[in-house]
Amino acid sequence: MGLGWPHLYRSDMELHPSVHVIIKNLPFMKHFITCLACCFGLISVHAQLITPDLSFGEEGYVKTSIYPYTHYGTVIDRTIGNELLLVGSVLGSEGWKPSLVRYSTLGDSIISMPLPITPVFSVSATAIKSLPDGGVLVANSSQPYELFKIKPDGTLDSAFGMNGSTSLLRNNVQEIIIDQSADRILTAGYVINNSSESLRGAYVNAFHLDGRPDSTFGENGRFYFRQGTFDFFFRILQQHDGKLLVAGLSSFDTVRYNSLIRLTQDGVLDTAFGTNGVVAERFTGNGETYSLVVQPDQKILICGYNYPPYQAVVARYLPDGTRDESFGDNGFVVLPEVNEATDMMVLPNGKILIYGWLQYTGRRTAFFQLLTDGTLDPEFGVNGVYFSAFSNFQPPMKMLLVDNNRIIGTGGWEMLINPYLYRFIQLQGFLLSLNVGVVTPQAEPAMWVYPNPIGASCQVGFTLESAETVALDLFDMQGKLLSTLLPDTRFESGEHQVPVWLGESMAPGTYVVRITVRGQPSVAVQVVKR
Repeated sequence: MGLGWPHLYRSDMELHPSVHVIIKNLPFMKHFITCLACCFGLISVHAQLITPDLSFGEEGYVKTSIYPYTHYGTVIDRTIGNELLLVGSVLGSEGWKPSLVRYSTLGDSIISMPLPITPVFSVSATAIKSLPDGGVLVANSSQPYELFKIKPDGTLDSAFGMNGSTSLLRNNVQEIIIDQSADRILTAGYVINNSSESLRGAYVNAFHLDGRPDSTFGENGRFYFRQGTFDFFFRILQQHDGKLLVAGLSSFDTVRYNSLIRLTQDGVLDTAFGTNGVVAERFTGNGETYSLVVQPDQKILICGYNYPPYQAVVARYLPDGTRDESFGDNGFVVLPEVNEATDMMVLPNGKILIYGWLQYTGRRTAFFQLLTDGTLDPEFGVNGVYFSAFSNFQPPMKMLLVDNNRIIGTGGWEMLINPYLYRFIQLQGFLLSLNVGVVTPQAEPAMWVYPNPIGASCQVGFTLESAETVALDLFDMQGKLLSTLLPDTRFESGEHQVPVWLGESMAPGTYVVRITVRGQPSVAVQVVKR
């Protein structure tokens, strides 16, 4: 790999005061680069900036041609090639057709592809999942309620299920994930409008990668949950130990609870979590949960809303499902400036970025950032809150962190197509500085990763000024912990190298390697997997 001047300092690497970024195979430049980094370290940055990304689309936003059938499902995903995928329907000369649209992360439309789905009554594409082989899974949540697999060329994969699809058993699917540890597909959703009262409730369905139901999961391939009058699942996430977290709501007539449940990997309630596997709470009133993440320390964050009054809420739980009383006010934070918190991520610096909206100011998008204790980050936006200049963007539901420091968010824009008013998906772009506000120990270590881009393995090196306990973790760009590369290990002062095996199956893309010293997150370096 050629290493000229442009490789000495890369803008996508974390640089913090007193951090030394070292290119290990250039010993004759090592001290020069160390000194250069120290000079940069003399510049103190006090504010973490978020600004509209005017290079994205047309002055920061893109009005797409996709009409969504849900604002709560995951209708946007990112491919391993860092493209954006949107699914829904596009209006053409022959009426509405289910379609898939690809965009670059700069908002350029790459391709619009009609989906080869023949509806019985209608097609409501409510969730999408990009696959490592270039294919795509699409959930249709009206008749015929099926999960389709689309090949990269846009045709149905006839080897999947029955000629390209498998039944969802009337489920309105809101999210699709891949359980890589068990080689299976998991969907989360619900049944609400059904003539059979016995079918109503929330579901997690499991399928083999070829579309066959996984009979080892739950009861004949599905987990059914009904605690109240009706229950919804909006999000599903897999912990590092294989257990599943599912978030949504439980309703008892007019009373709604923010719900969070945990399943074992074989699809039954984990009785060690909450009350027999279930956490259902009201914080200030009725509520729903729209998103969840797991922190590197395995604490669980959820976000959504409560009413009355109508305001966003964020809560944190310990790994056993009890509220983390060290977070906010007795385990939760209410943000009266924002009506709903619809998505969230834990950034490499340990802070919590939350996406939401405020209805009464032109339906404006809001970002707010919390410190690890749940207080608003005074260095972000204005006292922890940033309102977008883009108006009429209701409701923003999903955000993606792409290209190292750019946020792409989804929302809606309205168009009158006589005699109906339709709301299409709109994308907006923001730039987020990630090189400030890192929680650091007293002695900041030097850290490097070589080679970068990386293959199946790499070397992670660091220099300590004193003996410390060190851990290394690997994150994706959404802040999700993928693996612990090195558990807490005692090292003496000086320079150390740790060989890391990532495996051939790790998907190409951008990741973050973070070093933790004495239990405190420290330097994070972004790496590219070939």
